[in-house]
Amino acid sequence: MAGAGFRTFAAGEKLTASNVNTYLMQQSMMVFASAAARNSAISSPSQGMTVYLSDEGRTHTYTGSAWKPNTPFTIETGTFSVTGNGSQNYTASRFTSAPVVIATIQSGNTQRTSVSCVANGTTGFTAYVWAGAVASTTATTVHWVAIQAISSSGTG
Repeated sequence: MAGAGFRTFAAGEKLTASNVNTYLMQQSMMVFASAAARNSAISSPSQGMTVYLSDEGRTHTYTGSAWKPNTPFTIETGTFSVTGNGSQNYTASRFTSAPVVIATIQSGNTQRTSVSCVANGTTGFTAYVWAGAVASTTATTVHWVAIQAISSSGTG
């Protein structure tokens, strides 16, 4: 009886097993560690069923034929420090293809410091920090945001 709609129960009304299964169980947000855990627990999902996957940090809804993410992108953020000229690699299991990365510098000497990010394989990036011809001995803090668009199939 999925999709039975919303129901307000009257005070003193008996709550039947059918009411629990129809109005409560099928309209609650289920939380799973991963898609594999979800698929193991729900062998026959109903269209419109929505779950939260902890490893991805987002919800998915069953369309009647497949689970689709409810957000059009995956996003991750972070901060790291590099002293002088250097680089930092980042890889994330959330990304299924190379993300687009934006990075900013938090430094007292931004005139001599720059950062650029380049896709690293299919699931991450490498950030390159340049502190000038004479490398700074002060750590440069870099804040970054990485975004990957998700297609209608639910992959990158």
